[in-house]
Amino acid sequence: MPQQFYPAILYPSDQDGLFGVVVPGINVNVSASSEEAALQMAAAVLQDVIDDLASDDAGIPQPLKRADIEPNGGTIVLLPATMPGQSKRINITMDEDLIRRIDTVASNRSAFLASAARAQLAARG
Repeated sequence: MPQQFYPAILYPSDQDGLFGVVVPGINVNVSASSEEAALQMAAAVLQDVIDDLASDDAGIPQPLKRADIEPNGGTIVLLPATMPGQSKRINITMDEDLIRRIDTVASNRSAFLASAARAQLAARG
């Protein structure tokens, strides 16, 4: 899967000792007690947002250009994100009751299964 880098703004610690990270153009805004933790958390949230957009067949926003970002006291950094690959048709075998239960909660079975697989993979690190 191809990797894309999104510019983000790392803000210095505030009065509470929290560092902030914002990814302009995408709904990512996190804070943590260290720069490293804030950057790791922001990268994880960015990946979650991209995975969710891919599962919903929504368009994934392209990274903004560094020149278009005003850091406002922060530092521009790049966060990696793995872009979804091309879809591939597969055949699987599942219990028919499980399929029925999936169909009662999801309008798109493939998207549901892909989202569940991403969640399991993320949980395993």
